[in-house]
Amino acid sequence: MRIEIPPHAAAVIRALTELGYEAYVVGGCVRDSLMGREPNDWDVTTSAKPEEVMLLFGALRGFKPYPTGIAHGTVMVLSKGQPVEVTTFRIDGEYTDGRRPDSVDFTDSLEEDLARRDFTVNAMAYSHKRGLCDPYGGEADLAAKVIRCVGDPTRRFSEDALRIMRAVRFSSVLGFSVDDDTAEAAIGLRGSLANISKERIHTELEKLLCGMNAPAVIERFYPIFCEILPPLAKWHPSEVRAALGRLAGEEMPLMLAALLSGDCDAETLLRDLRFPKRTIGRTVQILAHCKTPLPDKPAIRHLCRNIGIDGARDVIRYGIACGTADEQAMQNLDEIAEAGDCLSLSALRINGRILQSLGVPKRQIGTVLERLLCRVMADEVQNRTAELKRAVKDELKGLKQSNEGSTAL
Repeated sequence: MRIEIPPHAAAVIRALTELGYEAYVVGGCVRDSLMGREPNDWDVTTSAKPEEVMLLFGALRGFKPYPTGIAHGTVMVLSKGQPVEVTTFRIDGEYTDGRRPDSVDFTDSLEEDLARRDFTVNAMAYSHKRGLCDPYGGEADLAAKVIRCVGDPTRRFSEDALRIMRAVRFSSVLGFSVDDDTAEAAIGLRGSLANISKERIHTELEKLLCGMNAPAVIERFYPIFCEILPPLAKWHPSEVRAALGRLAGEEMPLMLAALLSGDCDAETLLRDLRFPKRTIGRTVQILAHCKTPLPDKPAIRHLCRNIGIDGARDVIRYGIACGTADEQAMQNLDEIAEAGDCLSLSALRINGRILQSLGVPKRQIGTVLERLLCRVMADEVQNRTAELKRAVKDELKGLKQSNEGSTAL
């Protein structure tokens, strides 16, 4: 199969090969191309040493090199205004911190370079001259829809624990299964995720939750997710799978609420995982109100007053998925929003000045306005000035009786 390499990446390969170096596109761009997907990035691997890459592209018009990771053999080359990551063939040293190699040795062997990569589907390289280079069976695993480590999975995950999250993320996003040995090693080494930055875990988790296979992946790899989200341990994996399955395609706060339902400090946990403030706020709000009964429009209006129409929509969408609300509640909310129902004191067709003119004591104005709003939201009084004035008279009678009762006591 011929892979169509875009002009900016092809120009980098051509510049390297014209000087006698080997150069290939590699990794995710090859995987995605073989799957018929449009790659997000194009990476190049080459026999040229980093200093040679810097000199070459620094001297050529139309290119600009940046030594972004030169200690590990990586140079970012701007080609036709687009970035291409160019990395020298290398062999990784020991990973004593479980995140990155202590050292790297450059090599002239493409096959040795591919041997250090995480999964077989990412350990393929391609050039128009040589075609597909696939020493570890990545193309066959793509066809079989399997995620499998290159070599010993225990070694791969011990080198970089983030690969555990990448394995389950690929399974979710691509809809692939995970090879049994790879899965066993990932679960067994889940404790090493403590060595990984929260930002990197957050990135992988968010991508995973957006994947087509997220519910099944979370059920199969439940111990891994309990390591990241301890409140999950309270639930049976099948319960979480069912809840997420009903929320497929929904926004992140709804899916996070499904994972964190129950008695837990969701705000602290999500902040620790570096989720955005807005995502955290919406998730916490859903969890705080998801058990609120919403039998009719008055109840929904009160919810809207507390958290806004968008917040109420989140709660109802979550409730529909979890069986605590129904489609009628959403229809009621839509009608409330479309009609522009009165949901705040500022929307009342009466104000404190009018109340004073009707004889309401100044200290009681706030109380009367609150009661009027509650009656409007309960459909007891229409939000019209004339009707509200009549309702004020009723409120005044109530206040008078209340005051007389207090005096008698």
